[in-house]
Amino acid sequence: MKKLSKKNIILASVVLLLLLIIGGSLAYFGWASAEEEINSSIDVTIVGGTGVCSKLTDNNKLLVPTSSREKGRIITIKAVQQVSSYATITWNMVVNRLNTTATTTTGLRHESFKYELINTTTNTSYGSGNFSDINNGETIVFTSNEILELNREYTFTLYLWIDGEMGVNPNDMQNQTYDIDMNCTITGVET
Repeated sequence: MKKLSKKNIILASVVLLLLLIIGGSLAYFGWASAEEEINSSIDVTIVGGTGVCSKLTDNNKLLVPTSSREKGRIITIKAVQQVSSYATITWNMVVNRLNTTATTTTGLRHESFKYELINTTTNTSYGSGNFSDINNGETIVFTSNEILELNREYTFTLYLWIDGEMGVNPNDMQNQTYDIDMNCTITGVET
């Protein structure tokens, strides 16, 4: 029986390592959403109190598995409270539609489809989670004890992304659309 040379063992190890890296990369980036998803809608309105809550920017990124929230869909929102010297703000994310009407699978109702809302002016998180147990018509409430000053402009950032780091991003998440409303309520506080 012929012995394997040290050179052949090293070569075989390198080839095996490359196959593992390529296979892992393909699993991580195994699918991407279609162009139709760009019509997925996110609207911003003020529903209570006096002030401004409006969408400033939206990168309109398609949902694909990604390594961080910064590589997903990012919506920036301007908020100005005009109700009293100091006030709080509560955000409601109303999920009008999650997935296309034709889907019979979980689609975007998966633990790897995540969200987070941050006041980027003060670096305060208003909450985060995933859409695994969210149904059409349900509301997710974001709140904080943060006090907002009268007439000061604050910027909020809503992140939506599919967490590719989890390693489980089913193919039925592809090509699913969604319709979300972000509603703010401003409430004056006693000082």
